[in-house]
Amino acid sequence: MTFYRGRTQGDERPKGGGKYNERSVGAEICTFLPVGQDRRLFGYMRTSEVKLARIVPGAEGEALKGVDVVFLARSLGTKRQVVVGWYRKATIFRYPRRASQLNRAAASAGIKNGISYCIETTADDAVLLPSVMRTLPVPHRKGATGTSNVWYPLERDGKAKKAAWVRPIEQFIASYEGPNLLVDPDVEGENLSASSLESARVEAQGFQPDSRVRKAIEEYSLKRAESWLKKKEMKGCAIQRSGRPHDLIARKGRKRLYVEVKGTQSDAKEIVLTANEVTFARKHSESMRLFVLHSVKLRWKGKKPIASGGAEFVVKPWLPVKTLLEPVQYWYRLSEHGQG
Repeated sequence: MTFYRGRTQGDERPKGGGKYNERSVGAEICTFLPVGQDRRLFGYMRTSEVKLARIVPGAEGEALKGVDVVFLARSLGTKRQVVVGWYRKATIFRYPRRASQLNRAAASAGIKNGISYCIETTADDAVLLPSVMRTLPVPHRKGATGTSNVWYPLERDGKAKKAAWVRPIEQFIASYEGPNLLVDPDVEGENLSASSLESARVEAQGFQPDSRVRKAIEEYSLKRAESWLKKKEMKGCAIQRSGRPHDLIARKGRKRLYVEVKGTQSDAKEIVLTANEVTFARKHSESMRLFVLHSVKLRWKGKKPIASGGAEFVVKPWLPVKTLLEPVQYWYRLSEHGQG
């Protein structure tokens, strides 16, 4: 779905979601439906009991306040699971409940039998991403979301799960300042500005908008790429940092290699490339290398971010394949229409 505000023309039900959604719809289709003058939001989990102690150790009682909740869905046309929006400062209830105000709103939105909810917040503390910005991937495997529709940060014994994929999502949410369909639903039908779209996609892939973090990861990734060149790819070579449209040039005798370096905290299922980077790589494909350092870890020493770890992925030689490139924006020349 696009708006998650109940059944509306052209947005009647979730796409995918198995056979259930072919014949019925669940309460999740009202997840971002503001209710009442205070614009309350009510979220749903398909569970008979929310395990509060798997969110905060030792949590008791009927509710837990101040929780961030992220909502996921399948990306249209792919099998990837992506972030579609989130609640912040939410209250999570142990057992599903109903509210007459919610049921009236749901009825006006096309849901006649009433719905239950487990999560509550205000529209001011929530974000629903426009469709083109729903690109932040979430692993769908054991140790991640798996086959369950609910993921808890703690194991059954109360120990924290090892989930490196969560950190990029937390950082994306904390730094997000882009369009929000809860604030301006009309933005869904508009052409988002190049800067907004590029920024959101870059953040979604784990490439950091915080300049300190970005520089720390870039410098660490360049050093790892230089080490790879000297020790494995071209032993004893001289290396020069070149900037654009590639990052490194390695020379040894008459041989020359160009290296495009990308560093990210995500699992790097996709990366951002500029038009110049693609053009240069196509012209020099036999001498081109793509070096990606993914799953980078980050810690803070005072106000200084320190990057470490990460896994190397190399493509050599590198010729960007057209079918693997996805355009996210275009330049449209108005000169043909008499402008300028």
